[in-house]
Amino acid sequence: MEQDLISVIVTIYNREKYLDKCITSILNQTYQNLEILLIDDGSSDDSLKICQKYQKKDKRIKIHHQTNKGIAYTRNVGLSLATGKYLCFCDSDDFYDKNYCQYLYQNLIENNADFSMCDIMEHNTKTGEKHLIAKERKSFVASGNEMFDYLFSERRLGNPINKLYKSEIIKTCHYPVNTINEDTYIIYDLLSKCQKFSYLNLPLYNRMIHENSIMSTININRLDEITAFEHWVEEFHKKKDETHYQQAMVKTMDSITHCYKILKKILDENQKQELINKFKNYQRKITIKLPLKVKIKHMIFTLSPNLYSYLRK
Repeated sequence: MEQDLISVIVTIYNREKYLDKCITSILNQTYQNLEILLIDDGSSDDSLKICQKYQKKDKRIKIHHQTNKGIAYTRNVGLSLATGKYLCFCDSDDFYDKNYCQYLYQNLIENNADFSMCDIMEHNTKTGEKHLIAKERKSFVASGNEMFDYLFSERRLGNPINKLYKSEIIKTCHYPVNTINEDTYIIYDLLSKCQKFSYLNLPLYNRMIHENSIMSTININRLDEITAFEHWVEEFHKKKDETHYQQAMVKTMDSITHCYKILKKILDENQKQELINKFKNYQRKITIKLPLKVKIKHMIFTLSPNLYSYLRK
């Protein structure tokens, strides 16, 4: 019986140090019917040469080279080029477990889901430590409104890289360009188009944490995170989903305090005040009962954002 084609989209920008391991992990998948799309986003190192080396060895590999456009634009290009019935992403400094495609495919088919996802094992390249991003001890299936409940409790749900999607669904989504939090932004749009997703409690995706990784970089673009959560607020408000609307506002407030803390040294006074005002505006709209710990955190930030940042170090 012929296997369905799975498109694997690898977004690449100056990752020559990690790219061999990334590509090799995809080539060595137990699920072999793959279309491997290597999208080079204007790398200035030897990343493109490494891609070309592997293309000569395996006909499943296709290369697209472009001037530097950013991660969101590059993901969109990958989506437009993919021809597989199913689709997954891999960042070029990360790597797959050999059973990644096989297990996620089986999990998706068995549960008749629109996408399946797995756990992520984070590898700190500086300390050598590993950290498993996981809460659930058992696999589960979520459908309907339950999917949005998980949106606020599952760190893994917002990631684009630990999932296998039905192409017909993910291809209708569009990553917002010129942002580093494109995954957080798009997850609402994805869930709105899905009937069901399934979770497999296995760490099949390996993410490398290093000094040059996007989320390790401290710059003003980190404010995109707030915009992404505000997208949730707006969409739940449009749907008149009051419960998730309230939760989305709390999530946005958490994002504001987080961004204030990590960007404090590079924000000017006007930018700081804008964040504080935005926080207070959401605070006035919250009507749900919050845990005492959250109330105290909000109170401290309202009274003294600098004290809050100091206490959260």
